[in-house]
Amino acid sequence: DPMKVQADHINFRDYSKEYQATEEIAVALQASENAEPALVIAKHKGEQAKKIALTFDGMADRGTMEGILSTLQKYKFTGTFFLEGQNAARDANLVALIARGGFPIGNYGFVGTAKEENFTKDKLVSDLCKAQKALQITGGSKPTLFKLPQTVYDNGLLKAAKACGLDYAIASTVFIPMNKIQNETDAEKFVGALQPGSIVSLRLGIPADIKQETGKTDDKPAIDKKPSLVLNNSKIDALGIVEVFDKVCAALVTNGYSVVPVLDFKAQAGAGQQTKSASVPRGS
Repeated sequence: DPMKVQADHINFRDYSKEYQATEEIAVALQASENAEPALVIAKHKGEQAKKIALTFDGMADRGTMEGILSTLQKYKFTGTFFLEGQNAARDANLVALIARGGFPIGNYGFVGTAKEENFTKDKLVSDLCKAQKALQITGGSKPTLFKLPQTVYDNGLLKAAKACGLDYAIASTVFIPMNKIQNETDAEKFVGALQPGSIVSLRLGIPADIKQETGKTDDKPAIDKKPSLVLNNSKIDALGIVEVFDKVCAALVTNGYSVVPVLDFKAQAGAGQQTKSASVPRGS
């Protein structure tokens, strides 16, 4: 019962037994010795039709998440939500809402930690398995897709992920530049620079264990209130996440793009040793 799970795990630091995944971790560690690596889905090279895939990385506040869902439904678009296991447990009802909407849910690690290629195998498997269990309990099914922020998908990581039941790693082509879209013209400029087959991502939080870098506005965490920008010495409210996303969706329609599930690009998936999980966001 997702409601009971949410009530029981308001403070997830207690790590209740539902999410320990002890058996799953032991099985995955043993399987990782001989596992084939998970495959990496990246930009669909050579795509001729105007198709892109959307991903949403991490969980923002409930209002933002519900706004994104409403916008997707408004434009009849799909997208894959990569969620942290810890946040999923804290708001099981929201995860259930995403699942009921028919949107695929992927594993974003237990707390969305960056640079997980530096984890020991034990720590990596534990992180992914705990997230798998939390997402299975809250979303109703075990994810087969994963994405880890600012992480190199090397062969060891991909084998560990496969042993955890994760068949595909997702590598973004470009992130939506929140600080550079203020109006329809900005959105049109961003969409006009896209290439068919791109995986377009909206980052909803700063990865754990990564310090904020000056100028890297795409790494800022999602927040309820609108951020501020200074233009021509005048301070103005920047657009909120949902407003920016709505303008990008409208520009996608205007430019004749269709949005397909990221799994539609799996035909070119490969072992992808040393593939980066995320490129530098265009326009940042």
